[in-house]
Amino acid sequence: MDSPLKQTSASNSHVVLEYLLISIPHIWTKRRQIILCVGLMTVLTTVIVLLIPSQYTAETSILPDLEKNKLLGLAGASDLAAVTGLNIGEAPVSKLYPVMVKSARILSEVLYTKYKTSEFPDSVDLIRFWGIKKRNEAEKFEKALDLLRDRMEVSFDNRLGTLSLKVSMEEPGLAADVANRATSELDIYTRTKKRTSVTAQREFIEMRLKDVASALASVEDSLRSFREKNRRVADSPQLVLMQGRLERAVQINSTIFIELKKQVEIAKIEEIKNVPIINVLDPARVPVASSSPQKLADIVFAFLLSLGTSVVAVAASVNPVIREFLHQIRLSYKKLRG
Repeated sequence: MDSPLKQTSASNSHVVLEYLLISIPHIWTKRRQIILCVGLMTVLTTVIVLLIPSQYTAETSILPDLEKNKLLGLAGASDLAAVTGLNIGEAPVSKLYPVMVKSARILSEVLYTKYKTSEFPDSVDLIRFWGIKKRNEAEKFEKALDLLRDRMEVSFDNRLGTLSLKVSMEEPGLAADVANRATSELDIYTRTKKRTSVTAQREFIEMRLKDVASALASVEDSLRSFREKNRRVADSPQLVLMQGRLERAVQINSTIFIELKKQVEIAKIEEIKNVPIINVLDPARVPVASSSPQKLADIVFAFLLSLGTSVVAVAASVNPVIREFLHQIRLSYKKLRG
């Protein structure tokens, strides 16, 4: 069902158009006032647009993880996990990138990094660049953090797993530097968390390795003692059964011990790795043109809007049908809002 506003427009638009055409002679007599109004609005819009600082947007793209970060990657590791108590499943870290890159932990480093700008002779951080003045450093940081988050646009493609980061700044070089710095800090944070996680898993595996080694030594001693006491096992079905149980216990604990020993070595190698985790497809480049405001488009829009408004206002001043039409539109709009 159409809204009242659409019904009113559909029923009266052709009538209003006819009366606008009839009102052309009167509109022409008011051309000086219309030109003055349109000129003032256009000039005012031009001044405002020119006073608004230009914004430059730099964009960087990040690929998903090319290799899952798993400690247990050997054949048969999934079966072993159920025995040892290890959980090798892991969600892709890249899905957390949009939240991580706008976190205070990462953006604090971005805010306090020194950047080269055309406005200052020396390198300055973003708090000084924006001229933020508060009562204390904590308030300055919170204000700068909110401002930086507003300047950042993060989007994540669930299908491809790619992250797009856009940063808008008053200077083109600064926009690119801040975007690349945010990507770098995201990589450093991810590497640090990975190394911490690997260390924790190595310590857990080493603890399990000690337990399994102790259990293996115990069952081996039991099997040795059993064989020393029972030289002729084949003559007794009960002894054969007991020997089989001890041999299986030794085999199981031996298998677990060997696999855990491998995982300890893998974890030690992972700990000393310092390779980048973030796969940057396109680093941020210095933008060649401003992204906002769209000065020419804003000026043209203001010109057309003021021209149309002036013409309709002049026509409505002498034509009651047009006044009634505008009144009905206002009433319908109020109903829609209320």
